[in-house]
Amino acid sequence: MDAPAPRAARSGFPWLVGASQLVGLAAVVLTGVWMGHYRGGFAWDGSARQFNVHPLCMVLGLVFLQGDGESLRFTAGQSGKPTGSCLLSPDHQGATPLGAPTRGT
Repeated sequence: MDAPAPRAARSGFPWLVGASQLVGLAAVVLTGVWMGHYRGGFAWDGSARQFNVHPLCMVLGLVFLQGDGESLRFTAGQSGKPTGSCLLSPDHQGATPLGAPTRGT
């Protein structure tokens, strides 16, 4: 049977997970500022500004939440307990529909 890896070899992993969360959050904030300030803001009235919601939802869903789900798969999913699957599934299911409401009317 394989012995577990020494503690020193795994000590940098939580820092990498934290750094990935910060990079994902920064991507969402920067996209929101870009679309909200530099592209004229957001609207839900059928104007051209309605499309500005789309990049924000795509970054939030496909970059941040999917990345969060993958990091959950590696952190909580490796424990062998059903908790990892219970956390991972709603995170992935919440990420996918974010692109749907951005379709123009």
